[in-house]
Amino acid sequence: MEEITISGCNEKYQFEGPYKLSEADHLKNVPGVFIILCFGKKSKTVIDVVSTSDIKDSVQTHERSAIWPEYCDKDLMVAVYEVAAEETEKRDWLEKDIRCFYAFPCENQKKTI
Repeated sequence: MEEITISGCNEKYQFEGPYKLSEADHLKNVPGVFIILCFGKKSKTVIDVVSTSDIKDSVQTHERSAIWPEYCDKDLMVAVYEVAAEETEKRDWLEKDIRCFYAFPCENQKKTI
């Protein structure tokens, strides 16, 4: 299993993946956090981060999914961090910590890894 380190303001997290977004059918229907990345030849840009009760469904139907390609002319990728269903506060904290560190283009900003 591949992993990628994603920074937050307070911690670093090991996300599973990344996987090509176009091949994300194998993702699990589990709660957690996913991050959308743009992989270029020399850089990786964080596009979005989402806390959800269903990673697979949210990746496929998220309200911002239509604009993710606008911020990436290379490979759109997804990385996931599973969090137990009863740990909603942990999921929310994780998303907030990552949003604190990165500026997201969906919010008119971006930062590379």
